[in-house]
Amino acid sequence: MPEPDFASVIRASGLVSEGDRGVVMVSGGADSVALLLGLAEVAGPENLAVLHVNYGLRPESGADQALVERLCRTLGVECEVHRAGSPEGNTQAWAREIRHREAERIREERGMDWIAIGHNRSDQAETFLYRLASSPGVRPLLTMGPRSGPIIRPLLGMDREEVRTLLAGRAEWNEDSTNEDPAYARNRIRLEVIPGLEAVNPAVLSNIGRTREELEEDDDALDEIA
Repeated sequence: MPEPDFASVIRASGLVSEGDRGVVMVSGGADSVALLLGLAEVAGPENLAVLHVNYGLRPESGADQALVERLCRTLGVECEVHRAGSPEGNTQAWAREIRHREAERIREERGMDWIAIGHNRSDQAETFLYRLASSPGVRPLLTMGPRSGPIIRPLLGMDREEVRTLLAGRAEWNEDSTNEDPAYARNRIRLEVIPGLEAVNPAVLSNIGRTREELEEDDDALDEIA
């Protein structure tokens, strides 16, 4: 069996059809770079518009922007950069609101089909565990699905290490220095909890993904009955 590449994983997701036009959110990290490479092959660079948000919160923010602009020029993809300005309130919530607002603006202005985000299977598992610890009930566990309204996540079929292994030698990317900061709960889950669970069963990421899918199917069935 041939080794999967980003384009084949995106096609297998069923989220992108021939002729689709979409916005791609690209931070300059490995996952978003891999997403753009795969979508350029599946949908065609002429059908994509990249959004990069420069929050100006890290010393490497300028390097991230330059990397994304350089990659877009190489691929022939249009790139729009938004400078976020000064943070307000909760920084993570502020950053999330800005990127989703700007992506939706571009999608609506150009009549595009979707907004693609480079979340992978590792991100999904970490979010599941975070919600399991922080919020009671089933509904909070169902975040970060393959599709949320216009938002699609075509790389959920790959974990973080698979993305980086496949990307090495094909393109450059920048690592976010804050990903190693244990002050963030998500980072502690990634750095401490997931490795402990993988020691129990190396298939923990795929098992969490399957469990989430079954919970979503049950939730949809209950909604239909109701």
